[in-house]
Amino acid sequence: MKRKLSIKIPKNPKSMEDYELIFVAWNDPQSDSSWLSYKQVEKLEMAVCHSHGRVFSYDKDTIKLFNDVNFNTDGSICDYGNITIIPRKLILSFRKIRD
Repeated sequence: MKRKLSIKIPKNPKSMEDYELIFVAWNDPQSDSSWLSYKQVEKLEMAVCHSHGRVFSYDKDTIKLFNDVNFNTDGSICDYGNITIIPRKLILSFRKIRD
């Protein structure tokens, strides 16, 4: 990915809205375990995926998104769900979504 990520990661999140919401287009590697002809192999391509979610964290190698949370009885975030980890080298583009 060529563009630098400038996303704030909250230190003490109280709700999902504390995390930045983004859209990501990325290449998803494909595999096929069947027997294919030369021409069939030549036609194989990576799938382009579109994902959106809240940025849990990122580093030089990956970005972690989530889409769901549940809460403790005191209202604090307990667990995160619908996690997607995307290798940054496969990201084609991204943009922040305002909410």
